[in-house]
Amino acid sequence: MNEKYVVLDKEVGETPLDLLNRFRDDNSWVGDKKLSYAGRLDPMASGKIIALIGEECKKKEKYLALDKEYEFEVLFGFSSDTGDVLGFVENDNGSVVDLNKIWGKPIVIGEESLKNVAKKIVGKVSFAYPAFSSKTVQGKPLFLWALENRLDEIKIPRKKSVIYKLSLKGMRIMSKENLRSEILKKITKFNPTFKNKQDNFLGKDF
Repeated sequence: MNEKYVVLDKEVGETPLDLLNRFRDDNSWVGDKKLSYAGRLDPMASGKIIALIGEECKKKEKYLALDKEYEFEVLFGFSSDTGDVLGFVENDNGSVVDLNKIWGKPIVIGEESLKNVAKKIVGKVSFAYPAFSSKTVQGKPLFLWALENRLDEIKIPRKKSVIYKLSLKGMRIMSKENLRSEILKKITKFNPTFKNKQDNFLGKDF
C-alpha cells in the first residue's frame, strides 16, 4: 500500500470530501492521518481523484500541476443557472445554437461543425470560472457571490490551461422526457450533508 497517495474512483453524486470519508472508513490503517485531494470533480461527475495522505498533503501543488484527461458531454439547446443538471432550467430552445459572439455566425449542430470548433480550441486557452464554483474571490467562494446576486461587484477570475487534444466521440439526440429522466436519476444520487446553510452552494433545501 502506497502511504503517500492513492488513486480513488469517485462516483456520481459523491463529493470529493464524501470520497475521502469513505476511504478513511474503509481503511483502518489510515487512522487519524490527514487526507487531502489533489484536484476536484463536480458532484455530478465520476472519475479518478488522487488522495494525498499525511505529510504528502504538503506537496499538493505538485499533483495539481499534472496533466488531466476528461470525457464530457455538452447539452445544446438547454441551460441552467448553475451550468449543470443541479440548477434551475433557463431555456430549452431548438437545435440551432447561436455562436455569433465567438465564431462570427450561427451554426447548425452537426458532427463536422463541432469537429471544426474543437480544432479551434486546441492550444492555450483562458476561461472564466463558473459563477457557481468553489473558486475563492475576496475571501469567499464564487457561488456565494452568485447566490447573493453580487457578481457585478467582483471580477470573475480566469483559468489558464493548455488543451493538447480535443476530439468528438459522437452525438446523440434525446427527447425531453428521456432528458428529464436522466437528470432526475443523477440528482437522486446526490445526497449532500451541509454543516450550515452557507455550505449549500445551490441555496436550496434537499
